[in-house]
Amino acid sequence: MLSEVGLVRIEIVFWLALASLSTMLISLTPVVREWMHSGDPLTTSWDRWIYLLLFLAMLQSAYVIHLIQLPTGFSLRMGGIISLATASLYALGLAFFLFAPVESGGVVWLDLIDAHRRGIPANWCLFMLCLYLPLTFYQGKVAADWRREEKL
Repeated sequence: MLSEVGLVRIEIVFWLALASLSTMLISLTPVVREWMHSGDPLTTSWDRWIYLLLFLAMLQSAYVIHLIQLPTGFSLRMGGIISLATASLYALGLAFFLFAPVESGGVVWLDLIDAHRRGIPANWCLFMLCLYLPLTFYQGKVAADWRREEKL
């Protein structure tokens, strides 16, 4: 039987899993928008940035599933590392899109020339960075608190 502290911890883990899931779903907004505006999604060739966002969402969803199945401090630490890595990629994307010229190789490779002219990728990276950093902080803080309590 779980103690009251154990039930509170599991509830905290589920709230953090819900926050991770919502952040992941928000990160898929451009993919859904692109899918809705494409003619036939099965025959349309997708841009490379869509695959990058889908890959990041796949990592986050795998973490959320793992966190729900195994709500422990280790899972939270692992989730914090995954969220930190994702936030770092968005920070790298923000720096890249702020300083890269429109016709640079990375912008062309990601098929974001028109969007880069309007500043959309930089704004999106900043928005996602603002979502992932607090999530990472709280996952790490809760995991560190639990670890400190377990050592006592």
